[in-house]
Amino acid sequence: MKTYFSKLKTDEESRRRFRQLLPAMIADQAALTLLGVINTLLLSHTDTVSMSGVAQAESFCTVLSAALYSVCIGSSVLTAQNMGRGDKDSVSDTSSQTTIWGALLTGLLCLVLFFVRVPILRALFRKSAEDVLAASFDYAAAAIPSLVFTFIISQVSGLFRAADDAKTPLFISVLVNVVNLVLGLFLITGIGGIGGFGATGAGLTLLFSKMAGALVSIFFLCRTHLPVRLKRIRLTEWTQFFAALPVGLSASVDNLLFYGARLVLQMMIAGLGALVISANQIVLSIHNFAIIIPNAIALSAYPIVGNNYGRKDYDRCRNNDRYIGKLTLIACSITAVVFLIFPKTIIGFYTQDPALTGVASAALIAEAVSLFFWSHGIYASVPLRSTGVVVFPLLANSLSVWIMQDAFVYFIGIPLGLGATGIWIGFGLSTLARAVVIAVYKRRTGWPSK
Repeated sequence: MKTYFSKLKTDEESRRRFRQLLPAMIADQAALTLLGVINTLLLSHTDTVSMSGVAQAESFCTVLSAALYSVCIGSSVLTAQNMGRGDKDSVSDTSSQTTIWGALLTGLLCLVLFFVRVPILRALFRKSAEDVLAASFDYAAAAIPSLVFTFIISQVSGLFRAADDAKTPLFISVLVNVVNLVLGLFLITGIGGIGGFGATGAGLTLLFSKMAGALVSIFFLCRTHLPVRLKRIRLTEWTQFFAALPVGLSASVDNLLFYGARLVLQMMIAGLGALVISANQIVLSIHNFAIIIPNAIALSAYPIVGNNYGRKDYDRCRNNDRYIGKLTLIACSITAVVFLIFPKTIIGFYTQDPALTGVASAALIAEAVSLFFWSHGIYASVPLRSTGVVVFPLLANSLSVWIMQDAFVYFIGIPLGLGATGIWIGFGLSTLARAVVIAVYKRRTGWPSK
């Protein structure tokens, strides 16, 4: 252990870029995550039916968002590599084509899904109580249209980060959170007896806050002096858009399978009652908050490793990977220890209900243990994708999630009555398996290959 952390170093240029990116990226990730955390906190003060309904519909919407992820990641990777080569024309073409065509296709998809949301959600969560299903329908009516604005925000933020500008995405995220908080207090819980629309209010809050963020994102992309500036394109200009798709396809399918597995888990526990669903949603909210700093550290690998790979500096890529991976492990470990010591105290911020606190606290302990494997399980795929390795991370991630997590919950967790705790035990097992498989791959292939 001492030897492992004694080599916590990399070249001065990479450290400089890391120090430049990290503060804004942490704040950006915090702002992005707080959106869901705040809404879960507000919903936890309404009723378990609204929280359960939102959790079910949100798991469906997250899968849809993951399906669009390839454009965002692909454009970010290509932009970082082209920035490393100094090819500003390709940077401009990539940013414009991927943003415009991606937004148009996302809008078309959302239009179709809006009209078929009720039969889809009813088929997915047929074991749920009718009042929970009704809350899911209400939330999805506003959440599905918001996916268009979510794509624009993610796309524009990724482009700015690839161009070493983390402050603009931060500003956009803060704006979205401020709008979300103000609207949420009124639309979700209500103020002075006015408002308080539960699941419907949560959906409207998400829609209007994302809309504000998307409008500001487009404004900045049109006015920036960086090469990622948005420009007019002809209807026949889509080469860079299709070039970005295969680059980000692995990350997209990876996220699609990951959140698809989470959707399947929601379907599995739909019949276990609102208590288990609400407990899992609370722990998921805490987990998302817990990985803010680790995730910000991990995401820095996209521009840093990708830029060095574009310059064919493979030794520096490996050093960057080790450096960022160790920092991610340190951040995860500190958070995990806090959760193991104070589980009930942390759950107390969400609820004072004794039954819900007991179920959620046990699940949080299982989640804390999984964090020790997160840095080498989840993060490890990021530097691989930033250098164009797409197939192996896809296989490793998808197989570990579906075999280790979902199979464990279905065959062991539910029959033994582990409930929400079983979900997070399965998550820890899948993360551990992924860490081992990717470590073996890097050692055997000598990544990054020349």
